[in-house]
Amino acid sequence: AITAGGRRFRFARFVLMSSTIADLPSDVYPLILEFLSPKDICQAAKTCKALNEGADDALLWKNKCVERWGIDVPADLFFSKQWKAYYKRRHVSQTNVEAGRRTVRSLRGHTSFIVAFEIVGKLSVTPVVGTAAADGVVRVWDAGTATC
Repeated sequence: AITAGGRRFRFARFVLMSSTIADLPSDVYPLILEFLSPKDICQAAKTCKALNEGADDALLWKNKCVERWGIDVPADLFFSKQWKAYYKRRHVSQTNVEAGRRTVRSLRGHTSFIVAFEIVGKLSVTPVVGTAAADGVVRVWDAGTATC
């Protein structure tokens, strides 16, 4: 038996007898892709249907998120199949900030942790952000100046 990516498989003998990658069981593809970088996973997904389906594996992308950002992942994603989309969004955001195309501002004012937020007017010149904290306080922020 082989354990990889938090899963246990008994296919070693089958793998040795396979003549092409297409002969492998579908649950093997995410294990193969696990060894690649996210960029290489996306490139491999373009090569055949089997690798494309393997590249959509939720556990594969969850592991890539944990590998890149540690355990800092949203609780609502923990059992979700949206890990690939989360990885892509966070990667794009981080790349934009690092390249200076976007800035990050802290909204300081709550005394408790944030439980919900909403961005209103995303396409307007100055969007507004609404936040709600665990203590029941709701605040409305000017996203341009980060003031309440």
